[in-house]
Amino acid sequence: MRKPHTLLSVSLLLLLAVACGKGAGTAPANANATKPTNSNAAPVSNTNTTAARTSSDEGELFTHQEGGVSFVIPKGWKFEPEGDQGVITAPDEALAIFVIVSEESSLEATVKAIDDEVSKVIKNAKITNEAREQEVNGMPGVTVGGTGNIDGEDVEWSVDIIQAKKPVLFLSVANEEGNKKHFEDFKKFAQSIKKV
Repeated sequence: MRKPHTLLSVSLLLLLAVACGKGAGTAPANANATKPTNSNAAPVSNTNTTAARTSSDEGELFTHQEGGVSFVIPKGWKFEPEGDQGVITAPDEALAIFVIVSEESSLEATVKAIDDEVSKVIKNAKITNEAREQEVNGMPGVTVGGTGNIDGEDVEWSVDIIQAKKPVLFLSVANEEGNKKHFEDFKKFAQSIKKV
């Protein structure tokens, strides 16, 4: 199996595509994903956003003012914010979660706009968890996930979109080992997402 940092490198290409207005996403790698059907991309805001960090026993609390959400980054994990987006990585880089604020005003428009971008990075994308509505701490959302291949390595990926002040996307990418190893931390992270 290829070193997990390869997944991070390829995933960063997706983040770059999203930052250029080609799409968006971040969430648990084994949560849910969508088969691309629309080439319209969700533009991502380029304005720098006020971000606040505070430490807690659980990890580091990050408040994203532009998106209207806060979340706790697990202890030992790293978050590199840049404007309205950022990437969270596990210590061994076996799981990467991208956080992106969409300029689309609605959840539906954001869902439609990201479909095409997933297939540009993840080859042979197969949906294993069909798109479904969800609620995250009182915020409406959509989650979809699946499997695919990046540079010859099998990956699991998901996109979770939450409607807060703006739609916020969470795209996660990991190999099977990374998903298993970091499942509990990811679960705590997902449960920590709150509207501000």
